[in-house]
Amino acid sequence: MKKAFSLLFIGATMSLLISGCANREKKASIERKIRHEKPVRSQKELLLKGHNIILHHPSLTHQQREKMQALYNKTYVQSAEVRKEMGKVKGVFFKELMSKSKNNRELEILKRKLLRLNAEKMNIMLDAMLKSREILGKRFPLEELDLTHERFHY
Repeated sequence: MKKAFSLLFIGATMSLLISGCANREKKASIERKIRHEKPVRSQKELLLKGHNIILHHPSLTHQQREKMQALYNKTYVQSAEVRKEMGKVKGVFFKELMSKSKNNRELEILKRKLLRLNAEKMNIMLDAMLKSREILGKRFPLEELDLTHERFHY
């Protein structure tokens, strides 16, 4: 019985080590890709170009176009609401920052609220990207987006 537990423990430990190595390799691969990626100059221009190419792509069905347009509209509205709230919070933050009271507790609360709103905005965008992948399928020809074009980079 002791031997069986020992073998089970060794097996479990080995599988954890192997999965840990694979996970580190995957993270290193992702970090290399990020290091070599050029930064985007104009996020808005990139999104508009991608949106137009996708909506007018000849391989899209009518249903895919409708779903993509609905997703775009929904995402735009959600993001606009978050950006509006962020603008208000930033305004209060800067007013508090410049006030004579120097209330650090209020500044910290406002800072956390801005960070939460920023995370919410990022989640809206990432969820929309994942949803568009579901709508378009994994094999949509994204090379036509030409994300490497110099006008999209610093």
